[in-house]
Amino acid sequence: MGHGRESGQSAPDRRLERAGLPAVREQQDTAACFDVTNGGGADDRPVRATSSAASGGLARGRPRMLGGSAAARADAPSVTVPTGGALSMSPARLDVTLTVRSRLRSGDLVPFTPHFEHSGAVRILAVVIRPTA
Repeated sequence: MGHGRESGQSAPDRRLERAGLPAVREQQDTAACFDVTNGGGADDRPVRATSSAASGGLARGRPRMLGGSAAARADAPSVTVPTGGALSMSPARLDVTLTVRSRLRSGDLVPFTPHFEHSGAVRILAVVIRPTA
């Protein structure tokens, strides 16, 4: 998905390797994905995420098949990032869903703050990418 760029100070034991989301029009739902590594001394888990680009709250999501070729978004269960391990999010497995306030174009930077149970908040900028089929 594009590369995340850290802004400000982040927790030293959590690193976001990649952060991105597809370009969309105003008031449309989209999915942000992150790659997180855990170099700390304990397992951790993302508990929520915030963004000033979102209209309303953000939610962990995952695809859910409705039958045939139809799919919908469903709440995702809590996930753990093991010590020394990584979490790789994608729209096909796990993502952060949001409704954007304004149109997002390829190359725009969108601020996100994933909050972790033990290590706290990590501020990042996600890169908007061109949607793929």
